[in-house]
Amino acid sequence: MEPHYDYTEPRRARRISARPGVLAAAAGAIALASFAAGAAIDRPTASAALSLPTPAVASRVGAALPGTGFADLVDRVRPAVISVQAMAQVPSPVANRLFRNRQAPVSIAEGSAFFISADGYAVTNHHVVDGARVVQVTTEDGAVYRGDVIGTDPATDLALIKVDAPDPVAHVAFADGEPRVGDWVVAVGSPFGLGHTVTAGIVSAVDRELGRNGVGYIQIDAPINQGNSGGPTFDLAGNVVGINSMIFSPNGGSVGVGFDIPASTAKDVIAGMMGGGLIDRLF
Repeated sequence: MEPHYDYTEPRRARRISARPGVLAAAAGAIALASFAAGAAIDRPTASAALSLPTPAVASRVGAALPGTGFADLVDRVRPAVISVQAMAQVPSPVANRLFRNRQAPVSIAEGSAFFISADGYAVTNHHVVDGARVVQVTTEDGAVYRGDVIGTDPATDLALIKVDAPDPVAHVAFADGEPRVGDWVVAVGSPFGLGHTVTAGIVSAVDRELGRNGVGYIQIDAPINQGNSGGPTFDLAGNVVGINSMIFSPNGGSVGVGFDIPASTAKDVIAGMMGGGLIDRLF
């Protein structure tokens, strides 16, 4: 089976057709597609493991390793991460009977997102909310809220949603600097619908050009899968360095090659959406 790039959303409703696209790469045209719910998906039997150095090597790089793991970092940032269900009006015979010919709201895609403000603004991927006007989000403590899609940008695969939460929400900030190859990172999201899953790894490369959208993606080896789309990748300071968007995989599951939209790109695009929808581009 030829390797291919996949968006990392877990599934779409059976009656909604996935829309394949084509991603140009150095080796040639590579298929870029979302999976339908009824399609067979090869899932890995085990996630790619993060291999720590042996004791001999650790003595030379020990200062670079987290001394107590990532638990303190995760405790700080995970409340700001949410699971997202994109809702759309889909006609069905049952809906016609129950809603008197009105279309019933149905979940068409699921992914992840994260709050960037106390009043409920959150960032996710365009392909998670594509075709939806309304979303349903679930927070770490299990609370469920409605939200609206404020804006999307297909070129960068970014979207902004506004969640109707009754109280101020936990939120995180974008990193100011660029990550370096070898930096530790922590990804939080909802792979296969398993909310608030945490994985860790390093920055494997930066400025990966995977298409003609002008985005230089961050490559990470922290395992991300379908459902991580729109979720954040954090540095050790708890700032968002990237937004999970795609994986390179021969089987639909993580093989340790994931791609994030850089925070530097997201900050400009999201600021444009919050300021009225105008997005300036250099490409």
